[in-house]
Amino acid sequence: MAVKQNLDETLVDYQKFESRNFRITPKIALVLGQIYYIEGDYDKASQAIYTALSNDFNVEFNRIMARWYLASLLKQNKQDEN
Repeated sequence: MAVKQNLDETLVDYQKFESRNFRITPKIALVLGQIYYIEGDYDKASQAIYTALSNDFNVEFNRIMARWYLASLLKQNKQDEN
């Protein structure tokens, strides 16, 4: 689980520089969510993806994000409350 520890440390490092014009883009949020999902950490996966989720489902990327988000919720036996 060295990857998971490194991801957690990276997110902590990100928070230190949050005041700079750096943000987690939707693509980064999706990749983080996919990594957490594959590692079996479905709660963190859904949280990571939810931060960048959009309701514009005309865009294919947004549909892909929604699928990963819903899959991570299903693995937790949860439903989207929003």
